[in-house]
Amino acid sequence: MTLSRIDRIFLGLCIAGAVIFLCSHPLKANQFGPRSDEGYYYHYSNLVVQKGNNAFKELALWYSTSDEAHKHPAPTRAGYILLTAGLFKIFGPSYSLLGLVSTLSFLLFLAVCFYYSRKHFGRDVALLFMLFLSSSPLMLGLSRRALLDSPINFLWGLAVWLFLDLLSYPALWKYALFILTLSFSMTVKEMSVVLIPFFVLAGVWGHFKGRPVKVWQILGIIFIPVFVVLFFYAGVLGGLEPLRLAATGVFKTHFDIRPGPYAVYFCSGPWFRYVLDFLL
Repeated sequence: MTLSRIDRIFLGLCIAGAVIFLCSHPLKANQFGPRSDEGYYYHYSNLVVQKGNNAFKELALWYSTSDEAHKHPAPTRAGYILLTAGLFKIFGPSYSLLGLVSTLSFLLFLAVCFYYSRKHFGRDVALLFMLFLSSSPLMLGLSRRALLDSPINFLWGLAVWLFLDLLSYPALWKYALFILTLSFSMTVKEMSVVLIPFFVLAGVWGHFKGRPVKVWQILGIIFIPVFVVLFFYAGVLGGLEPLRLAATGVFKTHFDIRPGPYAVYFCSGPWFRYVLDFLL
């Protein structure tokens, strides 16, 4: 596919317009939801600022013993909470600061996707890809909220692109950066662990197809992130018992056989709502 110069300029202006609009229209303080997930992320980060790592012990106990807690974001997302707590320590707690983290993460996500899509598929495909990403109402909306959706999208996107790049242009530093990104994403959102089987299967496929993927690298995808994350949480939570409590809370949330009324309500709607979600 080849685009004319005018098409490239037009696409570039559209992408730049979306980015400029996003950066020039941050949400006001009264547009955030203190009683929603945004409020809980704010509370978690502020509690860490006030109590340090002891806050995680309290949150782990609360999350493992309270059914009400499972309706809210997991306080075990320590990677994101520590990052925002550090920003709170420097600049002071505010919802706008959490929104800025989302905005910067979205811009980094666009930059990473453009770089790698251009590297592997050419400039024209990269421009079209950026047009779709930068004009998505859902992604533009989330990039202004005090939520972790934009940061985790950036980490997942970076991990996927690094892995794909590793299959074509192997280098030890790329593998190390990929493992580090995958491990950090697991501390930001626990469900990042579901990426491991896909990376392993893709690595096995690449190995048998003659791609430069070694067996130790495939095994490393399974074991290295898990051990890194376990040591990280053992240090942050202050021992194995708080770690067990935190894991109990996570398993109750994601694998409890009882249907959650909030999940049932969220997944309800007409048959085409999933098509709309996908298009957004």
